[in-house]
Amino acid sequence: MSITGINEAINYTMGYANNAVKKNTAKSSFENHISNAANSNNTTNISSRHLVLHGIFGETDSEGYTVVGAWGDARTNTSTTVYKPADFDKNNPVHRVKIWDSQGNVTERDVNLNEVNVSNCDTFDFYAYSCYLSHSGKCPSAMQNFMSTHAHYAGEEGFGKSSYGDMFAKTDWTSVIKSLMDMQYRCGNIKGYWDYRNFYDYLKK
Repeated sequence: MSITGINEAINYTMGYANNAVKKNTAKSSFENHISNAANSNNTTNISSRHLVLHGIFGETDSEGYTVVGAWGDARTNTSTTVYKPADFDKNNPVHRVKIWDSQGNVTERDVNLNEVNVSNCDTFDFYAYSCYLSHSGKCPSAMQNFMSTHAHYAGEEGFGKSSYGDMFAKTDWTSVIKSLMDMQYRCGNIKGYWDYRNFYDYLKK
């Protein structure tokens, strides 16, 4: 898999069955976001940036945790994988998140998805929540929308928050989504506007 997209906005849609990546462009300068890919060793090395993605979508480990999302951020050389536990309770949904930094150090947390406030959470809780929304069918496009929303947050024409530390900062993601939604409208991309408008409306309800 190659990394592309300098000087264009790139949205990556996770291919649940075959880890396919779908590319859409819009008028902006976002760059370099990768979604869910893996090889036979359960990681994918992006050699040009030394980026390693962990996990195969749908794979279950020895402890009963199933991968429901895997994402690499080429700006920070970080990798994030979201797992659904074997004892998952839809009334009290919790996902486990593992974050690999550029040095390979791992940070792990359990995220109670009922407690995620997308108007005041960090990148990793927002990603876990988006994985949950897509995987559960509550909002199938949530993971794709997360990718482009985070690209806007990190991109030069967006909020410019592109460091590893920024990924842990609590953020009002609804405001970021609204900014992206408004940008799509100004650019005349009505389909893009409604894609983000629907996501925005779901998160605000």
